[in-house]
Amino acid sequence: MKLERGGAAYEQARRDAVWNGRTPERFPDVIVQATTTDDVVTAVRAAAQGGKRVAIRSGGHSWAGNHLRDGGMLVDVSRLDQFEVNRDAMTAVVGPGCRGIAGKLIEQGLFFPGGHDLDVGTGGYLLQGGFGWNGRVHGPACMSVEAIDVVTAAGELVHADEHQHSDLLWAARGAGPGFFGVVVAFHLRLYEAPDHIASSMVRFPFGVADEVFGWVDDVTPSLAREVELSLFVHRGETGDPEITLTAAALVGSAEEASRALAFVAECPVLEQALESALDQPASMPDLYAGVGGLYPTGARYAVDNMWTHAPAADLLPGIHAIAASLP
Repeated sequence: MKLERGGAAYEQARRDAVWNGRTPERFPDVIVQATTTDDVVTAVRAAAQGGKRVAIRSGGHSWAGNHLRDGGMLVDVSRLDQFEVNRDAMTAVVGPGCRGIAGKLIEQGLFFPGGHDLDVGTGGYLLQGGFGWNGRVHGPACMSVEAIDVVTAAGELVHADEHQHSDLLWAARGAGPGFFGVVVAFHLRLYEAPDHIASSMVRFPFGVADEVFGWVDDVTPSLAREVELSLFVHRGETGDPEITLTAAALVGSAEEASRALAFVAECPVLEQALESALDQPASMPDLYAGVGGLYPTGARYAVDNMWTHAPAADLLPGIHAIAASLP
């Protein structure tokens, strides 16, 4: 479907193209909602003939809405959602609009370091590196991309792997919104699913924020690579700011999980916790449900975000300010 700026369905499509509720005030001349590879080829060729720049959207989870540009053409590939698994070869072919691939694979005893949220589109996730489940074990998800099918700027559909068009495959592993083509399929290397998953959760009053953040800063470098540790600042049921710590271990056995998660019990302010549940058996659906609780279906945040390597001590003044102003 082709939607011109000013048309009846254009503005809704523009807003729907960005997950973040803070939709940028940027307006493509035309939005193309592709349903087939041929649609993408046709759109890119038309853009080339008309001298229009092309941006691409798969799941729309870029917080900054990088894909929403002024002028030019937005090619929406969220409907290209193929998902084909070859169990014997331990590979999969996945469309850029496919979502929740790790959740789909775990049902088959397979694993891929997919996004932490089931709603994340594969295209942007992989092109921008892909920080996902057990990423500290398997590396950024883009390193498990073995090949891509891509429509070039000239509107040519090519297959890129280590032997042909290898420059395109190299660039696709991390180029993000700057990638110079439209990927219509990713060929992925798969892994065996972890035999055991466990998690720990602790809720703290915000009054111990300095101690909790400082402790996490200290212990993080020594954590097992299979551990995913997160801290969330939020308002609790009473309305007061709280900190929730979550730690998940995706490992080979219950014994490994216990060793990997033992650090949580050593938190110096654990006795001040409002609630704790340590080393509990879990599943991938459980982990996704935990993340999904932060992103209720149909709801949207309107926020900024950032990556940082700053130490906790440098961040804490800002964290205190955020806690004091949480809506």
